[in-house]
Amino acid sequence: MAEKNERFVGCVTEVFGFLEDAGFKTGPHRIECKQLYYTVTYCGKEVAYCFSFDVRENYCECYIARVVHGEIITDRRNGGFWSSLYSFLVKQMGYRGKIPIPKECEELEFKELYGYKKLLIDQQSEILKDDSMLFCKVD
Repeated sequence: MAEKNERFVGCVTEVFGFLEDAGFKTGPHRIECKQLYYTVTYCGKEVAYCFSFDVRENYCECYIARVVHGEIITDRRNGGFWSSLYSFLVKQMGYRGKIPIPKECEELEFKELYGYKKLLIDQQSEILKDDSMLFCKVD
């Protein structure tokens, strides 16, 4: 059986492969597997999505970030942005509700990823546009 980090990376690339069709790129340099967490990042020209797994909490999270000149910039003082996807949707896009994990995915190892996919596709499809205007509300 594959190691948990390998299973997480495989699950992210399978569940979020559609991001590559939308122009977001990932690859070995965008995958990080540490003792306490794993991350896979999809980076566009203006927006990035970072999917992480916290080993201790046994929980997946999705973050949205601003990309400037090919680099993820998180410090707002330098024009950056970093937030959990869920918080971003609630605060900036007016989303109301929970992370919608499909019933058929509730027993899966990385079930939260399927909820984030649903949020990205069904709830707020405009956030899939790789456009810096997405952050206008937060500047």
